[in-house]
Amino acid sequence: MRKPIRRRRGRMVRRRTAKFVRSARFLGRRSKQAIMLLADLIAIPAALWSALTLRTGSFEHGVASGGWLYLAAVVLTVPVFVHLGLYRAVIRFLGVRAAQAIAVGVAVSAVGLMLLNQFVLRFPIPAEAFAIYFVLALLYVGASRFGARELLRMSSASGEKVVVYGAGAAGAQLCLALATNAQFRPVAIVDDNPALQGNRLNGINVHAPDRIRDLRRRHGVNLGLLALPSAAETMPSNPTG
Repeated sequence: MRKPIRRRRGRMVRRRTAKFVRSARFLGRRSKQAIMLLADLIAIPAALWSALTLRTGSFEHGVASGGWLYLAAVVLTVPVFVHLGLYRAVIRFLGVRAAQAIAVGVAVSAVGLMLLNQFVLRFPIPAEAFAIYFVLALLYVGASRFGARELLRMSSASGEKVVVYGAGAAGAQLCLALATNAQFRPVAIVDDNPALQGNRLNGINVHAPDRIRDLRRRHGVNLGLLALPSAAETMPSNPTG
């Protein structure tokens, strides 16, 4: 009895999550930027509080008027994110550059807080706490961005299943584009190169061409997409365009 109930609850949670994510995709650009900013205004002070708690081993950090420190953390971080264009980035296409922007912003924040505390505020905070803050802020801010990206990609999981032929650079670009498109969902990749067979590309297994019939039967695939280098360079964001 318990297992069927758990499965039903799991399906209900997944449906509600998918519905929420689909509705979030239609929010305006300004609304999405406001949500990202709000997430940072929560994540950055939370990272600092967690760092102080871990370093001191107590919820009492011994920092009087510590609100200035939390305010400084936000003031030092958010403008750097704005300057680096982090709030202009399209969530579904976040990649290495976004991760670099987050790392730079958090590093500036950590170093700035340490210097501010040492020469101005003079709170009894060990320097190690700011190193812990850097790691936690990187995790908190990064998790909010890339977690949202994966949730948005989950909303395309109901698209038509396809097999991609080609596991090179063009295949990688094609799979990445399809991951943000709600119409198609790559379930397998096929390539002639034995060195690539058995590997994973963007989380998708690479198979030999003689497995196509088995892949079609197993996944119920009726469509294949050929990844050509010239096509990948000029491919629009909507593969059907």
